[in-house]
Amino acid sequence: MRDALASAPTQNVAATRSAAGTWGTAVALSTVPAGRLDVAIDGAGDAIAVFGPTHLVGSTIINSVYFSKRPAGGTWSAATILSAPVTQPAAPAPPPMPLGPS
Repeated sequence: MRDALASAPTQNVAATRSAAGTWGTAVALSTVPAGRLDVAIDGAGDAIAVFGPTHLVGSTIINSVYFSKRPAGGTWSAATILSAPVTQPAAPAPPPMPLGPS
């Protein structure tokens, strides 16, 4: 089996392809907003997806890391948080560029 994973605009989704080449219906890996997505599949077909949404709240960036796993031939587990949310200040906006010749 093969997996296709994607970050849709609002959530991370996965679909599984059978050995015969038929794709299954895409399923949401979690209810958290989409974020960076990485996946690993071992030789037995077991898969793990690690993903982390990033939120901007005011001038603060909030990052979290989640994982979901799927045994070969099985279904994806509910998302489990790996790290507590980490906050950091957002970078200030660069100054405007001058217009015209200097």
